[in-house]
Amino acid sequence: MELVGFVGGAGGAGYLNGRVGRRRIAVAVLDPRMPQVR
Repeated sequence: MELVGFVGGAGGAGYLNGRVGRRRIAVAVLDPRMPQVR
């Protein structure tokens, strides 16, 4: 059970991190005035 929870949590974190990363790249591309958007 713990292992399944750990894998599920890691997968969810990776999914959210991927979405945020793509959004950050999109913002950087769409707004060249803010290349250091975090």
